[in-house]
Amino acid sequence: MGSDPDVMVRGIPWRLFEKIGATAQSNASVEFEAGQRILRANLPPDQLWVAIKDILVYEDYEFLQSFRLSKMPVAATVLDAGAFVGLYSLRASQFARRVVSLEPSPRNYAYLTANLSLNKISNVEPHELALSSKEGISAFTEAGTISGFDRNGRHLVETTTLDDVAESLGRVDLLKMDIEGAEYDVFAASKLAWKRIAKITAEVHVYNEAHKIGLRKLVQDLRRNAFEVKVLWSPFQGIAYGITKPWKCALRRYNGRDPMLYRLMLSAIYGAGPLAGALKRSMEIGSEGLLFAYRE
Repeated sequence: MGSDPDVMVRGIPWRLFEKIGATAQSNASVEFEAGQRILRANLPPDQLWVAIKDILVYEDYEFLQSFRLSKMPVAATVLDAGAFVGLYSLRASQFARRVVSLEPSPRNYAYLTANLSLNKISNVEPHELALSSKEGISAFTEAGTISGFDRNGRHLVETTTLDDVAESLGRVDLLKMDIEGAEYDVFAASKLAWKRIAKITAEVHVYNEAHKIGLRKLVQDLRRNAFEVKVLWSPFQGIAYGITKPWKCALRRYNGRDPMLYRLMLSAIYGAGPLAGALKRSMEIGSEGLLFAYRE
């Protein structure tokens, strides 16, 4: 039986980066700048490519200048839904008064709390919770989906709604959301949160027709609630940005090494403009974009 060329192409960057980054160990590590501090974090080695690229190099959730963490008011409250191992929360902690981090994966949550302790961060409040359309207990898979009650011994996670979280916080200056396709159900169930949230930066997934419908409804609901909305599809950066950003980003070291080879790889892939789009589509399943919503 012949090899699937799509599978082969999709695996190349990850395998190559594993060799470049020497990520055979059980943990990978990164050092990066945030404000006036150098922060450190540990994370699963299989997440080095995506996690570092999105949060620390291209800083996707901060792509629009008005969403830069450094531009937030000092007294700001940030809600990080889908905090993963805490890279975005760590960055936000240096600019916001309060950061609330929600992460349902037991593995990621353990990294998150350990990274907060490692950096002696006291203004981030971690919660092993998943955002959902309703409160309750659901089964969680490491792929990041909430899939109903567990019958196969999978991890049971407590779920909460965006309305309840926003109400408990009083005001959310910035909501960052990356919850692997559950965003449409979460937003659709929200009735009160809109009035308490000033800005939203969220990864949106369009893998099927239901997602397309969900995205259209989400944009309509946001606009009805006085938000300006922009949706950017990857690769949303221009050629110059794709080439130069890896060389002037927050990342300083990974696994104790200078990240020069990693920077070179990203510059080559994401600086290729239209070619990068075709390459990314061949590497990844489905389509993902970034939604930015804000009030004028």
